[in-house]
Amino acid sequence: MLKKYLVPCVTENVNIVTDFRSTLPTTCPNNNTHVINENGIYAITSISENKVVIDEGNDVPCGGYFRVDNHEIDVVGGTGTVTSKIISYPYNVGCYSLTITPRNENINDIVNMNFIPGMVGGFLSVNSVIGNTIFAINNRTIPLNPGFKIAMTDDVTSNDLGEIIAVDTMNITTSKATTNDFELGSKILITIPRVQNMRIVNEQNINIGMSKIGCSGLSANTPAQILYTNMTGENKKFNFFIEMQF
Repeated sequence: MLKKYLVPCVTENVNIVTDFRSTLPTTCPNNNTHVINENGIYAITSISENKVVIDEGNDVPCGGYFRVDNHEIDVVGGTGTVTSKIISYPYNVGCYSLTITPRNENINDIVNMNFIPGMVGGFLSVNSVIGNTIFAINNRTIPLNPGFKIAMTDDVTSNDLGEIIAVDTMNITTSKATTNDFELGSKILITIPRVQNMRIVNEQNINIGMSKIGCSGLSANTPAQILYTNMTGENKKFNFFIEMQF
């Protein structure tokens, strides 16, 4: 606790206010040779000591150890071909940042990255017909958020519904309408996009997440998906590294 004190200076015949300090003054703030009335000293204001702690923002508990992991993907040849790779860890991790390290062969290709691709996020609680964009959802397994990619399936027929654009306690609204009917109990499939349609335009490193304080948590065995679209046709390598805690 820091306090400002009023100190009666007998020599100057005035009351003098100190700066904020942690101890009671024993001399005149203006001149330590002046006579003061020690019985008249009292605190006039105080502040608590502030401690600033950076919240790393990871709601998935980790040990707090730092590590860098490099990943390399063998990209399949063929113009427009999409190569998919799933990354997961058998323990909790937190991702601080991701750096793509492209070479000339990667220029003009497109990268997408998703968390929990196709995870069941809840179930349809009311029958839905063709053309719907508003759906009643129950038994939600994760908090649903605008911007999440969404699809619906009854395990026979599936519809891509684009992304969630609004959420309330009962319903969600999607950017695309259904093209099939779905019955109560149909699954709502969620994907959390992290990188969307990023085209590689040169050989310079691409840093992702550097401007964000903290990290994004990934629970043990939770999949992260990399989708690499080959726009030039030949077989190639794609490299990136993750700064993380574990």
